[in-house]
Amino acid sequence: MSMSRLARPLVAAASLLAAGHASALTIEFDYGYDDGTVRLSDGQKAILASVADEFGARLTDTLDAATYRSIAFYDPGVAPTSAGSIVNQSNFTVAADTIHVFVAAAELDALGSATLGSAGPGGGSGNDRGELDVGATDFAPWGGQISFDIRSDWYLDDDPRTLETFSGFDFYSVAVHELAHVLGFGISNSWSTQVNATGFAGEASVAAYGGTVPLTGDDAHWANGTASFVNGVLQPAALTASIASGSRKYMTELDWAALSDIGWQVAAAVPEPENWAMMLAGLGLVGLGLHRRQSRCTPV
Repeated sequence: MSMSRLARPLVAAASLLAAGHASALTIEFDYGYDDGTVRLSDGQKAILASVADEFGARLTDTLDAATYRSIAFYDPGVAPTSAGSIVNQSNFTVAADTIHVFVAAAELDALGSATLGSAGPGGGSGNDRGELDVGATDFAPWGGQISFDIRSDWYLDDDPRTLETFSGFDFYSVAVHELAHVLGFGISNSWSTQVNATGFAGEASVAAYGGTVPLTGDDAHWANGTASFVNGVLQPAALTASIASGSRKYMTELDWAALSDIGWQVAAAVPEPENWAMMLAGLGLVGLGLHRRQSRCTPV
């Protein structure tokens, strides 16, 4: 299953989240650092917009507006391999019910030739965005950063809700995976407190999986082979560490449950019947063969 450049968390976190009333969480992508020779295409940005809508519709916390005395994050246009790749900003303001994510294309070979993407929450001066028990059972950052590899053979789907046969690495699947890291999967304190010797033991995740969920050695991903359900059909979980060329991964019940365990309020899914048949017909394409490419998560 080859996911050439996948995930990578970042600096510490500071505050986060969305709307529990009529409004939804806004995932605000910022391309200000996407200024290299190779940049994200309009097709990639369109897929990111659809991913932002998908997560915004499911996450229903209410976050206060906040101003941070200082924030720190990896420059998404540079492989996060040194202190020189860290950006610091002063007096950073984020709107209510909004997560701000800096996104760019980058050369990620320094992280390993099999790295499709790199992502994580940003750090900064403390702010709980009006959430309770942040740092213990909740997570509320201002946002973070995501880098997508410039050399990978990307497949860009103009409608990720349907699934057709394709070749290359599915940009949608990688974007979903990376955004979950920004939201604290595999890196937040509220994640770490629920990791034990056998895996992740968050209550919602254990219920969805049927027991403690096995993890990779760095405790940042589900173990390869971990599966859960999408609309009643079993498929590989989105937050395993690798993906195969020609494969798609949707967020499964287990992946959403993990976000719930680290403090997000996750609304029930609303299936679109006309799209599910095509999507589910293709789920058998997702497997653990092909060239395996590990994603990496290295917090600062």
